[in-house]
Amino acid sequence: MVRHDPMRRRDVLAGGVAALTAGACSAAGSARISLLDYLPPAEHQRIAAGTSDLDVAPLIARALRDSIAAHSVLWLPRGLYTVLPAIPLIHADHFECLAAIRILSGMRIAGEAGTTLRVAAGYSTDARPRAGVMFGADASVADVELSGLTLDMNGRANPISPDRAAGHYARYPQAQIFVSSRDGAPAARIDRARIADVSFRDANGVSCIVMAQNSDPAALLGRGWTIDRCRFEENGHDTDDHSSIFAWAEEVAINSCRFVNARPFDGTGVNTAIEVHGARQRITRSTFVNMMRGIWVANNFSAPTVDTLVADNDFRPVFYGVDFFHDRPSAREVVDTRIERNRFAFDDTAIARLSRLDLKAAVQIASEYAQRKIAVTGNVATKKGHAITAAFVVVTGGASGDRRHDAISVTGNIGDGLTFGSFLRTAPGAGLGSITLTGNRWTGLAPSRTMAIAAGDAVEQTGHPQPIETLTLGGGTAEPATRGDRRFRPVFINTLVRSLVIKPVDGYGSGGVPVVLGGAARVLRTERPAS
Repeated sequence: MVRHDPMRRRDVLAGGVAALTAGACSAAGSARISLLDYLPPAEHQRIAAGTSDLDVAPLIARALRDSIAAHSVLWLPRGLYTVLPAIPLIHADHFECLAAIRILSGMRIAGEAGTTLRVAAGYSTDARPRAGVMFGADASVADVELSGLTLDMNGRANPISPDRAAGHYARYPQAQIFVSSRDGAPAARIDRARIADVSFRDANGVSCIVMAQNSDPAALLGRGWTIDRCRFEENGHDTDDHSSIFAWAEEVAINSCRFVNARPFDGTGVNTAIEVHGARQRITRSTFVNMMRGIWVANNFSAPTVDTLVADNDFRPVFYGVDFFHDRPSAREVVDTRIERNRFAFDDTAIARLSRLDLKAAVQIASEYAQRKIAVTGNVATKKGHAITAAFVVVTGGASGDRRHDAISVTGNIGDGLTFGSFLRTAPGAGLGSITLTGNRWTGLAPSRTMAIAAGDAVEQTGHPQPIETLTLGGGTAEPATRGDRRFRPVFINTLVRSLVIKPVDGYGSGGVPVVLGGAARVLRTERPAS
């Protein structure tokens, strides 16, 4: 599985689940099959009471074969079912990884409200840490459905990082759904997966859902994943690099989900809630609380990541809302991302500083290789406190390869309580292409403990100034937290700009001119905005 440096980069409505299951059964034209029919009668009461420790994974496998043959849904009545990973999976890493239940084509499992599948305690220990997953596939499968279940990896009873006291954390898989393969073997994937009203709890390892993992440029990605109304709670507590959904697939829709840890990420916990690694993904109406970043829009190796939509979500992250990743020339490009109508809230009063991180951002475009065609529109970001520097949008990096960040538009957004509305910084080895920052409302801007100025739009350089080809600014509002604050600049430019289009900036209240040029600033051409 492709992992990154972490510093770089049940409540189920019974009626809804019953309706979903009934619809599935009706479509299949046959009755559901109950797992209890495959279990010893003596276990029924213990399962209902939550006291059974019988490993039911082999019995689920048998029941699944029958339900698939009958085109039926496997029904799990209310209770606690224990499973033990025992099936070896093909995967790229050097360590053994076992699955409790093999994912099969046509598999449909539904649970009554209050139904939990839990990994047996002691499967992994500090003395013998192990990778293990609940549902696993190492071949291509299709038409998979899970609904109405709580999937509990029982991470507190299955630790993976014996050296945690020294700050050293393992990056083993301990996922509820895991698609695994290795380079040189046929790429495993799932086509048409539907996950609805499922809780993913207490996964210590690096993910809850892994849709695939393969660096083969000829690999086909899975298609047609839908994840609706799911909850991801208290995950990643014994690793430093947990991403709840590793979406290495295309045509993925994640809607009305909640990603919540009680404790903010502080080196462990949820590093990233969702990693987008494929085309045509939609992330909407979801909530993200206490992870280091909400979403990472990133590359894969066989097809471009195109047409990504992030809309109508509620972000309460530690450092980043939507972040971008592209780290090597062999990776395919990331292009055409829309970030619309989201809410971002940061709080310096409740969250401690993380080492090596000193800038918060609702949207950060700072990947090593270039990003292109990003539209950020109609979002709102707020922040309490001024301990750590924060910006609504950060654009920097992109110095590797023969391209630069280009066609980035940030329009009609609102930011309050930040240090910068926008913060652009050219890298020593590369400039920027076309950047548009217009019609935004930046209010309550103030310096932080580590930044001596505040600005509506700040355009900087690092080392040797590199050019921004076209920069369009203004047409909105920039106001300091304290009117007349001489540390405030409505627009601050301190690098080379080949073509600058500047629109009036209203309400700056600094007692000075709206645009301030730094000592390294050079503007080769200033244009009037189009009428």
